[in-house]
Amino acid sequence: MPRDNKYYMDRLKKEHPEDFEKLQKGLYRTPAEAFRATGLKKPRSRLQELKNAWDKATVADREAFMRISGLAPFTPSGATSSGLPFATGTRLNDWAKDRIQEIMLKRWMKPGGVMRELGLNPANPSLGLALHRGNSLQPDVLTKLENWVKANEKI
Repeated sequence: MPRDNKYYMDRLKKEHPEDFEKLQKGLYRTPAEAFRATGLKKPRSRLQELKNAWDKATVADREAFMRISGLAPFTPSGATSSGLPFATGTRLNDWAKDRIQEIMLKRWMKPGGVMRELGLNPANPSLGLALHRGNSLQPDVLTKLENWVKANEKI
């Protein structure tokens, strides 16, 4: 469960009063620096930093990174009939989001109904979050979703 700064500030004040005083006097630049110095929090790994940067990056930045790094876009069964990749990394490309929403609209479906047709838990919010917030999807969900779009291509 994620904890906020108040939790760590309370612990710093209680367990490390001398470091809390240093923070108050400005000897630590940030509360996070004090938390790491006292061992209340561990420093982020390079992988955590990369994931954080990726999550904050724009679609254009992600696509540029994929190009310059030589990483191929996620296309489980190759390029689609349109010749465009279905997803970049584990995030749906804009055309795929539009097509999924078009099918859902024409079939009067919600994301839970699509998840049910994919054989997944309809209460799983990942598809809705991917469509509306750009969140990533698990590779197996992407594969099933791409196959679902192909199965509904006449709609």
